[in-house]
Amino acid sequence: MVDYIGNLENIDKLYGAKIVLYGAGCQGEIMFNLLTMANMRVEFFCDGNRRKHGASVNGAVIISPSELKQLDSEEDVAIVIAVENPSYVHEIAETIERLGLRTKIVYTPMGIKAALTLNLNHPKMDDRFRILFSAQERLRRIKIESSYLAYSRIQRYFVDPPALLVYSPLKNGTSSVHQSITRLGYECQHIHFFRNPEHEMRNCPPDDKAYFERSYSDEFLACAKKRRTKVITLVRDPLARILSGIFQTLDDAGFDSFLAADVKLMDAFDRWIKERIAIINSAPKDPFGNLYHYFMELFLWFDEELKSVFGIDVFAHPFDRERGYTLIRQGNIEVLVMKLEKLGALESVIGEFVGAPDFKLININEADRKMYKYIYRQVREKIKIPRELASYYFDNPRMDHFYTEEEKTAFLEKWERNMEA
Repeated sequence: MVDYIGNLENIDKLYGAKIVLYGAGCQGEIMFNLLTMANMRVEFFCDGNRRKHGASVNGAVIISPSELKQLDSEEDVAIVIAVENPSYVHEIAETIERLGLRTKIVYTPMGIKAALTLNLNHPKMDDRFRILFSAQERLRRIKIESSYLAYSRIQRYFVDPPALLVYSPLKNGTSSVHQSITRLGYECQHIHFFRNPEHEMRNCPPDDKAYFERSYSDEFLACAKKRRTKVITLVRDPLARILSGIFQTLDDAGFDSFLAADVKLMDAFDRWIKERIAIINSAPKDPFGNLYHYFMELFLWFDEELKSVFGIDVFAHPFDRERGYTLIRQGNIEVLVMKLEKLGALESVIGEFVGAPDFKLININEADRKMYKYIYRQVREKIKIPRELASYYFDNPRMDHFYTEEEKTAFLEKWERNMEA
C-alpha cells in the first residue's frame, strides 16, 4: 500500500529514484518543468496512449504501463501522476495498483505540491525554486480569493431568485444535491450564506466590506421571501464535516495555506484541531451552548441564516429521525430538511419535493472524487480527535433533534480509534 502521507513528508527518494511522470500531456510538461526547477530529474513519461509510446518529451522517453512494470522490477522508481482531471488521477492510481509495482513512492498532483511545500528547505532545492514556487502558490490563492470576491459582488445584483434553493451550512453534502437537480434542467441556486460570515470578511479591504454585509441584494431576499420558494437543507456528522472542511480549504487554497516547511502533516492537523478546541473554550455561545462561530458551528446556522432570513425555526418543528427528513411548510416557504447519512434512501422524497419523478443522486461521496482522495483516506485513519470536541457536538441537545442515540453511538464508534485517550 502506498504511504501517501509518508511520501509527502520525505522527498529524499525523489532525488535518488528514477522519476516517471504518468501522463504525457500538457500537465505532464508542466510537472516536468516544476520538478526540474526543484533539481529533480525526470527520466521517463508513462502513458496509456499507444500512439505516444517511443516518443519523447523534453528528452524523456514515453513508455507504456507494461514497460513501467519492467522498469520498476529493475530500478528504484518514483511515480508522479501528472494529469489535471481528478477522474483520470483515480484511473491512473488504480492502474498503478493493478500493475503490482514494487515502488511505494507514488504522488498525486496535489500530493507532489504538498510534498514540495513541506520540504521547501530541503538542501537539494534551489533558492530560486523556493521563491518561484512560493510566489506561484500565493498567486493561485489570490486568484481564487479574487474570484470569490467578484462572485460575491455579482450576487448583489441577483434580484430574481429561482423557486428552488439548496441552502445549507458549508460542507454538508449539498453540492451533490444541487448538481443532481440542475443536471435535470431545473433552475436551482446553491447558497450557504445570505449574510456572509465573519470568516469571509476577515481579510476584506475596508472599502469592500459593504459588499459583504449581505451575500445577496435586498431585492433578492425580499423576492425570495414573497414568492413560493422551496428550500433544501442538510445536516451531517459534525466531525466528518470538520475534516471535510479542512480538505476543501486545501483543495481551494493549496497546502501552503495550511502547512509550512518542515512541519509534519499530521502535526498540522493536530494543531488545527487544538485551535478549534480553543475556539470552543473562548468564543461566546448562545443560550443553547452553540458557538457564535459560523464555520465551526453546525447548528447555529439554522438560527443565524434560515430562521433569520425566512423566519423558519427548524428546532420548533418535529424531525423524523428514523426516516431522516422532515418537511416544513410555513406561509409561502417549504423547507426539506434531511440528514446526509440518509441521502441515498431519499431520492424519491427529493424528487417529489422538486417535482422530478426521475430524480437520481450523483456524486454522493464527494471525497472519493476529489483530487485529495488518497491523502484524505490516510488522514482519516490517523487524525486524533480530542474527546472534548466530540462531547461538544454529541452531547449537544440540538444534535438530539436530528439524530437518535443509536446514530450518535454509531458515529462515536466510527471515530473511536481516532479519539485521544
